Amino acid sequence: MTKDRLDQLINAGKNNSKKLSRPVPQQVEDGEETEETEMTALTGQKVEPVIVKTKNKDTKNLDKVYKQVNNINALISQINEDIVQLKRYHVRMQQSTRTDTRDREQIDSLNENIKITAIKIKTELEELEKEKKGNEEMVVYRVVKTQHSLITKRFRETMEDYENSLTAHKKICEDIIKRQLKIVIERLLLRKVTCVPADREVTDEQLCTMLDAEDTAVFVDNYTKETLEARQSLEDARDRHKEILKIEKAIETIREMFFDIAMQVTQQVTN
Repeated sequence: MTKDRLDQLINAGKNNSKKLSRPVPQQVEDGEETEETEMTALTGQKVEPVIVKTKNKDTKNLDKVYKQVNNINALISQINEDIVQLKRYHVRMQQSTRTDTRDREQIDSLNENIKITAIKIKTELEELEKEKKGNEEMVVYRVVKTQHSLITKRFRETMEDYENSLTAHKKICEDIIKRQLKIVIERLLLRKVTCVPADREVTDEQLCTMLDAEDTAVFVDNYTKETLEARQSLEDARDRHKEILKIEKAIETIREMFFDIAMQVTQQVTN
């Protein structure tokens, strides 16, 4: 009889132990999660529950930081993809004797996308930097500092690649323009058109000056009415020159952006 009763108590204790020993999440007033664990003896006697409170503030902040980091990395990857596409259009434009309107539109669209995305990244980096404030003694501070440095480095490398591709395309466009204009001017000199003196040597700088001004209308009026090919060469040269002006503006924007980021990094090191 006593043995049967003992067996019942042991079995009851095992059942209660399985049921109550699982952690039970609870919510406290400050919004932080806690875990409550109840222990039971083999005799079936229930002891007072021991509540173990674990603050998850650091965990929540880290989750937020890593979410920001992943978002920024995704934006940088998007720029890298746009740069690959942009380089393809650059090659097509460089190999073509005439500038294609659709290609120019695609190039403009990609450049605009890269600009907008880069601004977003700059803003996200500023927001990430704010996560360090008030967390100097916490793990969040170290994580933000490390991730901010790594992302800034990756962002800088991406934009340097973008700037290099623009610079290379600009140089090739300039060479094409010079060849096109020199052909037109040589033909004008051979025909002894009065708009360009026969004994005058036109420099590269003067070629660019003519493109900036409207003086090339003289060539159109006096020569290209007779030769459609020369007219087209001149128009292509002017289109490529407009492309160069856009490239120069884009490069200037990149440098201004990274000057701001460099100032932020300097301030970060100082602090």
